[in-house]
Amino acid sequence: MHAQKFDAIVIGGGLAGLTAAAYLARAGREVALLEKSSLLGGRAITRNVQGFSFNLGAHALYLGGPAEQILHELGVAYSGKTPDLSRYMGAYESTIAQLPVSLKNTITSGLFTMREKLELARLFAVLARSDHTQLEGTSLQTWAEKNVERPRIREFLYMFSRLTTYTHAPELVDAAFVLNFWRTQPTVLYLDHGWQTLIEGLKRVAQGAGVQLMPNSRVVELEYAADQVSGVRLANDTILEAGAVILATEAEPALDLLGERKSASLRTWEQSRHQLYAAVLDLGLRRLPQPQHAYVLGIDRPFCSVAMSERARLAPRDRYCSIQFAIFIPLRLEMRGRSTRRWKSGLI
Repeated sequence: MHAQKFDAIVIGGGLAGLTAAAYLARAGREVALLEKSSLLGGRAITRNVQGFSFNLGAHALYLGGPAEQILHELGVAYSGKTPDLSRYMGAYESTIAQLPVSLKNTITSGLFTMREKLELARLFAVLARSDHTQLEGTSLQTWAEKNVERPRIREFLYMFSRLTTYTHAPELVDAAFVLNFWRTQPTVLYLDHGWQTLIEGLKRVAQGAGVQLMPNSRVVELEYAADQVSGVRLANDTILEAGAVILATEAEPALDLLGERKSASLRTWEQSRHQLYAAVLDLGLRRLPQPQHAYVLGIDRPFCSVAMSERARLAPRDRYCSIQFAIFIPLRLEMRGRSTRRWKSGLI
């Protein structure tokens, strides 16, 4: 069977794969995008159930960074609203009170004692004016135990880390990343109709640029010629030739495809990596049982509960779409069922 030839093949039809394929095609390359599933989108897929938009993966888009810039360059339109931070609550043991999100409202929060508030206020002030790049390679826990005196304030810092990294592992997370993120505090956007709007927009851009989209195409092997990648072999034994192959997949299938040809740096990363998980439960609700607690972040427990449909079109009129999730690494799941019990009476 004569092999099809392309300038480049992109493996993986999620946000990264669609973006790479669109840029290559716009630069005049002949591009094929291969996706093993029948649907493009990967973890950015949004499923519609009875008018509710449930995101499979990410729920909020960070503004002011590379993602927003790329979407603007490619002409991908989207809409939504930023969260109302004044309504965010923090949960510590049996107390739920307004979450301190700035130096200004730290003193009025009911989550901390006066001594804890003073330390948190100093922390806000110090982190806002410092560049922490020199801390690269230092864990957040190591830095916090040295620089933050009171345990509850350390837990508040770890809560912020969970929210921004989806990782409940302060002993592993890089302090420089988290603290610089605190300093810049980029705004997020809850997307109307979910992340599927980005997928559909990127698909239109890719197709308009000439990308050949090939769902249901599972790559089983990379082809080589003279020790250089020359294409891919599909599960049906079809061979596609290409001058370059881009892996835009999850880590495991990418590592499997590379096999023994992994670089030394990639082998080092493979041996030291940690598998991370976030368990997410999206709910369609007839009502919010406690509207004053529509946005709650756990401080002493790794959970989050957010009624996102208050800020984005994700549910039918007079209905609500809520997400609740725990963030953890293997063997460290600490979320308990009590945070979801109050929602069951309104569950659709």
